[in-house]
Amino acid sequence: MPSTALYQFTQLKLEPVSNPDLARQIAVKLKASTTYARGCVLSELTASPGTYDTYTPGAANGLQYPKAILAYDVITDASGNPTGVTYPYPPFPDLSVPAYSRGDFDCATITTAMGDAGAILQAAIAAGLGHLIQGTAADGIVQIG
Repeated sequence: MPSTALYQFTQLKLEPVSNPDLARQIAVKLKASTTYARGCVLSELTASPGTYDTYTPGAANGLQYPKAILAYDVITDASGNPTGVTYPYPPFPDLSVPAYSRGDFDCATITTAMGDAGAILQAAIAAGLGHLIQGTAADGIVQIG
């Protein structure tokens, strides 16, 4: 019998709070030289198709349309490579990182990542990210996708 653990669960990844079999991930490329928190709502930049950045209500460059929720904390370098100790994979030529396009998630994790008390998540829901299935945008469950 081995004396060391085969798996170590770090809880670094955002996980669905219910129906994990229905959650879906997509691979996204993030804007260079930026720090992102897990649970951050992402939007696709119009000027750089395929590149995602933090959802911003009222923007006019594509960031006003929420598309996904980031699965891990990620720091990107000047070339857009994912780096940092919280993203669990080593840098390699593929610049994409996982984000959820569908699933049920804890609103508190998302509001913490967005740095507010639920107003940005509420705006993302109103813009088509998904809908609340329980509670409020500050402490409920949101279903995206």
